[in-house]
Amino acid sequence: MQIKDTKKICEEIWHLEDKYKLFDIQINGVKLWELIRLPVLNEITRQREIFGQAHTTKNSLSSKFKALPTFIYNSLTKNPFFSNREVDVIIFDHERKVRVDNKYIDIYTDPIIKKLSSDKYEVIEEDYLKKHWTSRKDSFRNYNDFYFFYTFKDRMLLRVKFTEEEIFKITKLQKIINNHFSVNLDLFNQSKKAIKEFKLKYRYHYNLLKIRKPKEIFLVVSYTRQGLVKAAKDLGILVNEIQHGIISPYHLGYNYPGSKNQEYFPDVLYLFGEYWKEASNFPIKKDRLKVLGFPFLYNNIIKKKKLMEHKKQQILFISQGTIGNKLSTIALETAIAMSDYKIVYKLHPGEFERWKTTYPDLVRANKLENFQVVDSNERDLHTYLAESKFQVGVYSTAIYEGLALKCNTIILKIPGYYYMEELIKQGFVYLVEDSDGLMNVINNSGFSDIDLFNFFGSPNLELYEGLVE
Repeated sequence: MQIKDTKKICEEIWHLEDKYKLFDIQINGVKLWELIRLPVLNEITRQREIFGQAHTTKNSLSSKFKALPTFIYNSLTKNPFFSNREVDVIIFDHERKVRVDNKYIDIYTDPIIKKLSSDKYEVIEEDYLKKHWTSRKDSFRNYNDFYFFYTFKDRMLLRVKFTEEEIFKITKLQKIINNHFSVNLDLFNQSKKAIKEFKLKYRYHYNLLKIRKPKEIFLVVSYTRQGLVKAAKDLGILVNEIQHGIISPYHLGYNYPGSKNQEYFPDVLYLFGEYWKEASNFPIKKDRLKVLGFPFLYNNIIKKKKLMEHKKQQILFISQGTIGNKLSTIALETAIAMSDYKIVYKLHPGEFERWKTTYPDLVRANKLENFQVVDSNERDLHTYLAESKFQVGVYSTAIYEGLALKCNTIILKIPGYYYMEELIKQGFVYLVEDSDGLMNVINNSGFSDIDLFNFFGSPNLELYEGLVE
């Protein structure tokens, strides 16, 4: 089946899940389809040339070797296993940090950290591109760099082997996927990698949490931390996830039609607003979906009120690695045709280090007088959104944030735009196919104000007042 539409691919995956009971497949004692479901979708879209590379990665041997001295030092000085503090809550925050008031924070978990008393919590932080951006002086924060050394022996020696029955199951699954989507996925290799990584992370976090004995944990991006989720659940620790981005029916990290029994999904999900409760078929009960709001955005709306009242003649493009090539071409065409506007092209942090080699049109555009490429977090995204009259993007969470900051919003019909279906249906945004359509909307269309408290509710930090008695 020659499908070049992620929306249709997702719908076909749901059909296959129901028809072949894919969630029932157990391999090596692991629920295989839960682990590889999202990676399989990503590989299908890659082979179908729908999306580009999402983020820069630094997993080469050379990058790990360069980071080795830092990892050793952090494993000795910021090791969560070495801490003798008894805490009720451990927070596994987002590795990507944002600079706020001259310090780097995780904008999703920071409000919770501020609400908890210092003797109640500890933060365990992953590196981002082999670096840590937060202050080493934070005595309530440790780094997870020790994972590299803790799992080194098992990483070298652990071999995932399949029984004849398991080989039959994977062969059947591989044939189903490849034939249905006209792709060439190697599910044996993918399954081995996924199972090995899951078991390594499970053992590490199980032993860590068993020693530290928290009552509950908070995390973001649960679909990349399934070993941690399973370890905590097996120890009777409550697992809470905080929303970090767009949730839609086409995000397979959250949407499970007809399934309410996922072993690697959190117990509780804290959402930006009421709207998101209906955004997906979550595999947990409705009373486990709670509204936290987005305090970071809420506070910035208040801080940037003056900027919002005096918008610049400025168009902000919101980039993502998956759609950056097409978006940058449209940004170049727009800048050439609309010289009376300043064009600001805000790269995603995962694109900072590679745009000059992967986006030739963006390199050309950056030479124009009315064009600016933003490839750092020195100035925060919300400032650009607050001062810009228009924003242009595809399916970034920043689109919703821009609407809250009074940006007139245009969505480009590039793969991924269907994540914004509800905004398009309700007339909150315009959908265009190319730079001509974009310029026509800017020059000739009116935009209406909308109340976005349904998307981003008022901060509900009272939820955390009695978090742990």
